[in-house]
Amino acid sequence: MPEPTASSAANKSKPKPVAVPAPAFEMPKFEMPKFEMPKFEVPPVFREFAEKGIAQAKENYEKCKSAAEQATDVLEDTYSTASKGYASYGLKVIETTRANSDAAFDLMSELMGAKSYAEVVDLQRIHAQTFRGDDCSGQGTLRARAEGGDRDGRADQGKHQQHVQ
Repeated sequence: MPEPTASSAANKSKPKPVAVPAPAFEMPKFEMPKFEMPKFEVPPVFREFAEKGIAQAKENYEKCKSAAEQATDVLEDTYSTASKGYASYGLKVIETTRANSDAAFDLMSELMGAKSYAEVVDLQRIHAQTFRGDDCSGQGTLRARAEGGDRDGRADQGKHQQHVQ
């Protein structure tokens, strides 16, 4: 059986299909109906009533806007004051903690150098007397500051807080 060659394959090629042009689609042509509002005159009483309503709405809007701005200012002042107070309180806690830690380490170093049990008891007694009372190394000051007082434990007499001791 003879083998097909490239030249015989070219001779027996299939005819290419011819594209048939499709009819172009066109939008149907029609007119849109006109929806016009009928022209009529609004009675002056209704016009006056609408104008008064609009004026009252504008006035009420301005009042609400002013009240909202005042409330926003108060909240901003409150949060600012609170954040400053928290920062101050945090610094005082750190200061008190540092003082207590230093005192504890000093006591431990003194206790390590003690020669007798009586000296250990005496050192502990002295240490306890130092931190005795209401102001246990600044805790009274911390309590006053947490309650709204200032650094010395006095109440803050600011315009936003009134604290009675």
